[in-house]
Amino acid sequence: MKQVDLPKWRDDPFESFSDWKIEIACDDDDDDDRHQWKVYPVHKTFLAHGSRRSEYFSRLFHSETRFKENAVNTSHIVLHLIAVEAFPVLLDYIYGSALSITSENATALHHLGEYFEINPLQQTALEFCQQNMSLENLHLYYVAAQQLCNEPVMSLVTEFLRAHVDNVLPTHLIVEQSHPQLWIEALGLDPSQGNKRCNIYDTSDLSLVIAKMCRNQNEDTLDAKTFHTLAEFLTMIHPNAALDLCELADRYRFDDANHHGALPGLDLFQERCASTLSNQWQDLQSMDDLQVEKMLQRSPEFLVSLLMQSSKRATREVDRLSTELVQSEKLLIAAQKIQWR
Repeated sequence: MKQVDLPKWRDDPFESFSDWKIEIACDDDDDDDRHQWKVYPVHKTFLAHGSRRSEYFSRLFHSETRFKENAVNTSHIVLHLIAVEAFPVLLDYIYGSALSITSENATALHHLGEYFEINPLQQTALEFCQQNMSLENLHLYYVAAQQLCNEPVMSLVTEFLRAHVDNVLPTHLIVEQSHPQLWIEALGLDPSQGNKRCNIYDTSDLSLVIAKMCRNQNEDTLDAKTFHTLAEFLTMIHPNAALDLCELADRYRFDDANHHGALPGLDLFQERCASTLSNQWQDLQSMDDLQVEKMLQRSPEFLVSLLMQSSKRATREVDRLSTELVQSEKLLIAAQKIQWR
């Protein structure tokens, strides 16, 4: 049976004449003495020569005695966990194997390509990210880019979300795993970024997404100003999001009033929410217990506004039905007269 050749770094270091070691540890512990080091016996000629070479190692090996690593033929490198997990894939690639890239490790491979200065890997990984992104896996790229501070991949995530924001559902994992800043940049709500503001006529579906995303935040990731920026964009609100958004508006208006004074616009936003609910005034009596509890937590001003708007709409509906009834009676009388003739 023919033996399958593995990348040389996977062979016995003595038999493969390994002349360098890379020791990798995870950066989840600030104490260097407590790092758990994973040792990879490697070869200088693969690391620093050829089309897939690392400029990082090439510069290191040509430095002779300038770096302490040369004295012990060992590099100690601390990486984020997801980069540590992708490191064997990086070595396989350097040693000539096909790149085993997936949506789970693509961002980490791009990060490693940047770290070790392997230009072909950076380009290949970034192209894969761009072609592979979907609303189903966007959260993988976002979380990895955030953890690795990977600006090129984060830019791709932002651009993709911007292009497909109309198709995002509350059930997509990017909604619950992302921070508000991603949505502000994708929607073009931050003038300092220079992005054109998105033009979405009907933001009803988006309001469901924004409501769920905001509910998953804490005080470190969402403040009154950020919520106000997002809320102001929602010119139309879905009835199923109105109460949650009102609750958020109350929370951040209260926090802001304690610290910086009330932000303008939140009262108008709550009026918009009340208007949305009043449009569905027939459904108010069929609210479940959770909705009733949320309603009871609203401010008296909000409840009065909702009551007045609902009453007006109900009155208009009664007037419309009364008019239709009168017209129907007239038509019925006219039809009876014709029949009697």
